[in-house]
Amino acid sequence: MSEINKPRLEVCLSPALLHLFDVKNSIVVIIDVLRATSTICTALHNGAAKVIPVATVEECVSIGRQLNAITAGERDGKIAEGLLHGNSPLNTR
Repeated sequence: MSEINKPRLEVCLSPALLHLFDVKNSIVVIIDVLRATSTICTALHNGAAKVIPVATVEECVSIGRQLNAITAGERDGKIAEGLLHGNSPLNTR
């Protein structure tokens, strides 16, 4: 395979920086694991019995009510409406 045809991998650490990349004719994969795993580890380290990942804010609110549990999640970098905390391991609200 020549250098011209060699696949490239580029990493953008924040959606806010995506405009700095030329993504035309590219395959873009979004993986949001670093903050999530940091937050999960922080919660467990600080005494959480378990963490239940869910797909939607509504599901989080529903399960939180059923289990009388702490809820956390964000939309657009802000605590999602109806939840107690955001996704940051440093969040203290």
